[in-house]
Amino acid sequence: MDRITCMQVFTVVVKEKGFSAAARKLGISKVQVSNYIAQLETELGVRLLNRTTRQVSLTTTGFAYLEPCNNLLEGFNNLHHSVKELHQTPQGQLKITAPSTFAEIHLTPVLTIFKEKYPEVQIDLQLNDRYVDLIDEGYDLAIRIGKPQDSSLIAKPIGTIHSYLCASPDYLKQHSEIKTLSDLHNHQLIADTNYRSGKVWQFRHKEDGQCQSVEVNAGLNINSAQAVRALVLNGQGISLCPDFAVKSHIETGAIKHLLPEWQAPTMEISAIYPSRQHVSAKVRLFIDEFSSYYQAQTKL
Repeated sequence: MDRITCMQVFTVVVKEKGFSAAARKLGISKVQVSNYIAQLETELGVRLLNRTTRQVSLTTTGFAYLEPCNNLLEGFNNLHHSVKELHQTPQGQLKITAPSTFAEIHLTPVLTIFKEKYPEVQIDLQLNDRYVDLIDEGYDLAIRIGKPQDSSLIAKPIGTIHSYLCASPDYLKQHSEIKTLSDLHNHQLIADTNYRSGKVWQFRHKEDGQCQSVEVNAGLNINSAQAVRALVLNGQGISLCPDFAVKSHIETGAIKHLLPEWQAPTMEISAIYPSRQHVSAKVRLFIDEFSSYYQAQTKL
């Protein structure tokens, strides 16, 4: 039995003073109205309404039941509207997980913009480079680099990330010249273990499309793009670095982009969330804000 519906029909019958009027008000048949009242009375084990051919009136029990029934329905409606408003209005906690270095560079500026627009949202941003289970760990949103792995989650593409073979000018002065990818075997290599390709760097030639792989026997293996960048800047070796970590340093000359004719595969960056249905306003608006910001930055 749909108890809430039965209670609603009961209050309308009382207000409209009859089954026929209540049926017209509710847009259902008189038989349906009668069935709802009968179900409610059977459930309660009491008669709520006196019925005659000309009128319907409350029994003593029905009169006692009416006020708390109205109060319960009002509370239910208030709860329904408040939850709906909470969902449609950006407010409450927004729990996000994102890769450390990328978030420090590209996500933290978005937080400032978003908080200025939507001050009622409390953001909990957790930075880490491990895989996070959104459902089990209670996250609303994840920013991830690489092809989405969990098909049960929704992924909205944000953009792409390029990777550059990098070294500092000081390192290059002190070591043999690098003319081909094969020359890398004679150099100190630093591996960012966040790359899913593992100990293999893959490249494609810009002009002829030739593919070539480099097996990486790295003296340093680190799961942080920021730490890898710091080591490259300090002249500790050559690494394959994501553009968000080294682009500004390449532009200033602090880091050199090696063998630019060879391109590493691009990586997708996506906003991941649990369900396409009933996406809350805070999640939807944050994704839109982040997407607009990132696309504007990558066009510069």
